[in-house]
Amino acid sequence: MWLTMGRLRRRIRHRSFNAIVREVIEFSRLALGNLETCENIHSLTVDIPATRLPSAIPMPKPIIYPAIAANIGRLAKPRRIVAFFTRIAEIESLAILVAARGTSNVPPNDLIQIAS
Repeated sequence: MWLTMGRLRRRIRHRSFNAIVREVIEFSRLALGNLETCENIHSLTVDIPATRLPSAIPMPKPIIYPAIAANIGRLAKPRRIVAFFTRIAEIESLAILVAARGTSNVPPNDLIQIAS
């Protein structure tokens, strides 16, 4: 029975790792698109009111990350995974703060901070 439980844990860890990697890849792809949007706003190629910034650089809510949060410590390099999703949440918060200021356009320094 002990061997069976060990195999089951390894299989769960492997599946969790594969799922979180796929989610990180997709979020990275979306983040790159949002960086391009920030670049276009900063270079004045696109004019977006500050109040619309959160909708201009949207990120979906993660699905896999919350589902495996209780077991994240069993994965390789869990700190990197947590840091990745924490940064995504920080970007969302910054975009909301910029929008709440009520300025007509997004200030360039705010975009630089969000992009970095």
